[in-house]
Amino acid sequence: GFYELTLIPMSDDVSATTEFEMTEQYVRLLEQTIQRNPSYYLWTHRRWKHKRTAPTTSAPL
Repeated sequence: GFYELTLIPMSDDVSATTEFEMTEQYVRLLEQTIQRNPSYYLWTHRRWKHKRTAPTTSAPL
């Protein structure tokens, strides 16, 4: 199999966008794409496949 990726410019000046504006635009575009072609949508995140481990403490970044 293979994947196809289409890149779409969402802003000419990212510094002129408000907080979360790019995320909101991306989500709207993703929703529209899925609604047009739901059979092409593939969720590959393994959210429930692995159990969480106890958090480890580490030095602050």
